Amino acid sequence: MRTELWLTEGAEVSVLCSDPAELINALCRENIRVSELRDQGEQHYSFSVGAGELDAIRRLAGKCGVEVTVLRRRGSRHFLRRFRKRVFLLLIPLLLLLSFLWLSTFLWEIRVVGNETLNSSEILSALETVGVYPGVSGLHLDNPQIRSRMQSLLPELIWCTVQVRGSRALVVVRERRKPPEIVDESLVREVAAAKAGTVESLQVLQGKAVVRRGDTVLPGDLLITGTLTDRQAELRLVHAQGRVIARTWYEKAMEVPLTVSEKVVTGSENSRWGIKIGDLSLKMGREGSISLDFYDKINNVQQLSLRELGLPLFVLRQEAREYTLRERSIATSEAEEVLRERLLYWLRTSAPKAELLQADFRTEVTDRSVRVTMLAVCREDIGAERPVTP
Repeated sequence: MRTELWLTEGAEVSVLCSDPAELINALCRENIRVSELRDQGEQHYSFSVGAGELDAIRRLAGKCGVEVTVLRRRGSRHFLRRFRKRVFLLLIPLLLLLSFLWLSTFLWEIRVVGNETLNSSEILSALETVGVYPGVSGLHLDNPQIRSRMQSLLPELIWCTVQVRGSRALVVVRERRKPPEIVDESLVREVAAAKAGTVESLQVLQGKAVVRRGDTVLPGDLLITGTLTDRQAELRLVHAQGRVIARTWYEKAMEVPLTVSEKVVTGSENSRWGIKIGDLSLKMGREGSISLDFYDKINNVQQLSLRELGLPLFVLRQEAREYTLRERSIATSEAEEVLRERLLYWLRTSAPKAELLQADFRTEVTDRSVRVTMLAVCREDIGAERPVTP
């Protein structure tokens, strides 16, 4: 009822009567709605009514012989009357609202989707070159022009569009698919060993194999030749192609100390707040107010929004968490496990196409460190094409 009276018009009325039942019955006969009836003591009663029913209540009060006093009026019209001599107080929130609505027409958040090979930072850098960056107006963006300029800057793109939603922009891109590699049959090539290994199988598509299953080859050894001779002993040069699957070996050693320094959080924290409106940042507190010796900084940025409309207002919070350095001894088994994971990761990055068959580890422990040596046996294609030397 309070909200309804504030939105429409209402008043809080006080009556002085010895028998309120007579007044209430008269109000009911006239179909006058009242609310919040309260006994104030000493034959005083108060209730709330609509502003249009005050005259009817005064007429009934005269008939019933009671005294009616209007305590206060409520409603949007009477609320605005208070600012007749202070109109500038109403202009301040209006100006703030208009400022936020105006600033919300600018782009403050740009997100890229659809990219697979291109990095998002590269696309954002190209967008900034064509005029799409945080702080630019999103009302007059020309998608065809942006698309054509982006394709000239990034040939990998075949399509690009900017979808504006309030102060947020969603950049949807499509990349070119690389066509399959075309083998030039006119080029004379031979297949040589890129790594040392023992040949397990050969698949010759063109040319002639010069090794057999079980042969051990070194890097650079010829595997499939592109120089052929027919029955008439005539020389013929072709583009040799094929796969040579061999068993290869990798050996790698890594070492870690048995004593390391680790961070221990003390529990002491220091926070600084701030707000950011567009490119203007206002931080609360001084930079030198952080009195911690060793601390990690954690920055949190949260954008305020109204449903799907992102406002150009950000709340900034910077946390400083103190820590101390403590020497910790690592168990030999823990160090060995860490080194094994690092060695296997090194193998996956060094030979991504190799199939791991077996991995043996040898551990050497000293007073200060642990050293683990890995000997891995893999299966992979070791053939690599190279031009034929005349």
